[in-house]
Amino acid sequence: MVALGIGVLPLTLISFPIWIANRIEDGSLKRLTFLGVRASYMIASDIIVHIAMGILTFLLCFICALLFFGLHIPSMTAFFSFLLHYLMILVTYLLIGAVLALCFPSQQVLMPLGLTIMFSLFLFCGVFGPFADLPETVQLIGSYIPMKYGMNDLFNVWQGSVRFDADAFRICMAHIGVSLLFLFGLWRFRRHKL
Repeated sequence: MVALGIGVLPLTLISFPIWIANRIEDGSLKRLTFLGVRASYMIASDIIVHIAMGILTFLLCFICALLFFGLHIPSMTAFFSFLLHYLMILVTYLLIGAVLALCFPSQQVLMPLGLTIMFSLFLFCGVFGPFADLPETVQLIGSYIPMKYGMNDLFNVWQGSVRFDADAFRICMAHIGVSLLFLFGLWRFRRHKL
């Protein structure tokens, strides 16, 4: 589960925002808008491509774990439940990445910012050690981070002991809601600059 998080965070907090920022910086969104292509469609296509890359990341981790580590394959119900939870977390972080790109549409800003956020999230999600061994304050902060659930709690979904992680859902929906509000506001504010 940690490997999936380590793959998702750079994709969504570095690659995706930089891709959008490059389109803003080089003026390609403005040129395409002039030609009648809606910028929102271009960003939506970027989101779809990054979701596909996130699914590819999942498949590569799944195949490697199966071949090299003897991964136990759960029931189909547990597998699809896990996949839906994973996609929920992936979409959450793609939206956060889009907010970062619209707030700071510069590659020079997004690279260090994305790395700082990513390594901070690694700390609060238990990448550098077991989550249960982290100090209580760090665990409390981690409980508000969607990837914490992806890296730690989705193991129960994978095993089939939990079909639906309500805490992960609540946290992801809160992050998605706030991200959509920011995106809507930033889009209205920056639309003429794109």
